[in-house]
Amino acid sequence: MLNFIKKNYLVVIICIFAITGFLAAFTLSVEKLSLVKDASYVTSCSVNVVFDCGTVMKTEHAELFGFPNSFIGIAGWAMAFVTGLFLFQSRKTNRFLTWFTIILTFSGFLISYYWLYLSAYVIGVFCPWCLISTTSATAMFFAFLTLHLYENNFELSVRNYEFIKKKIDAQWNVAFVIFWFLAVIAFAYAPFFISTYL
Repeated sequence: MLNFIKKNYLVVIICIFAITGFLAAFTLSVEKLSLVKDASYVTSCSVNVVFDCGTVMKTEHAELFGFPNSFIGIAGWAMAFVTGLFLFQSRKTNRFLTWFTIILTFSGFLISYYWLYLSAYVIGVFCPWCLISTTSATAMFFAFLTLHLYENNFELSVRNYEFIKKKIDAQWNVAFVIFWFLAVIAFAYAPFFISTYL
């Protein structure tokens, strides 16, 4: 079992974060429906004035094309999970599937960070489940990107592929993702730090 996980750790990461992202989107959808039925409903993720899903859900930014963001998320996470299951069969993918997964996950990545920006700099309140979704989208995008680079699914030249493979083997990708998350935390916390201490 450990050998299987070690061999397929990127695919395991993809599937795990697809599940966490799906659960976050599903929970938000249930909470949204509860709010629609009862405007006075207090969401389970309403922790305090900084972390309050209910406040975020009531803003105009909580919908895209007339649909709650979480409804769209459910479909996206389900597609990502199914793709992850396929990758257990073969991590070598054709050009269509390679670019499909990159475009899908990068779109989710960008949308998540747009909503994170809105939460921190426009609304001034965070949605805990949305933060889980952003974390999942980030981990999944970088896992897909790393997998495709390592398997040379982008069909890079031999020289470029060998260079990237060595960096991944040296776990530069892990260091980059850790640095990325630290930078994101600083970015998201900045307005609250400034308003409190400056």
